[in-house]
Amino acid sequence: MRTLTSVAIVCLISLAAATFQPAAADFSTSSLSGPDVCAGNSFASAKGKANWIPSAFAAQIVGDGKGGFSSGKFVSNTAGVICSYTLTNGSYTVNADGTGTGSSTWKSAADNPAKCAKDPSFRSSSVMQNANTIYVVGTDRDGTGSFVCNRQGP
Repeated sequence: MRTLTSVAIVCLISLAAATFQPAAADFSTSSLSGPDVCAGNSFASAKGKANWIPSAFAAQIVGDGKGGFSSGKFVSNTAGVICSYTLTNGSYTVNADGTGTGSSTWKSAADNPAKCAKDPSFRSSSVMQNANTIYVVGTDRDGTGSFVCNRQGP
């Protein structure tokens, strides 16, 4: 009886695994074209601080559909210090299954407080749920966080 039960369980698990195999999503760099708005939380190694500091941010970034970011802005709040940045350079990859990577470099606003990071750059890994939603996690050594980006539009 125990052998029959074990065989039945193995068959059910095999059937479930075969049933829930993800299909190829057929994403590409052109899947990221136009403006997206992003919001998230992170922990950053703040200037002048020895420990990790919680941070939140909101951003707008524009993908060119060819693997580059053409413009962007973001504002962060790290321990009550508000910092603003403008995109200077950025690129991304999107694989057929919706996974990808990104990197970006930002110019600090002239009126940022002294505690703000100066001209930061970021790296990330992402997964596109669909043409409208992207889940992102930061992969930098001096900070970590996650955020969600949604297609911007009326």
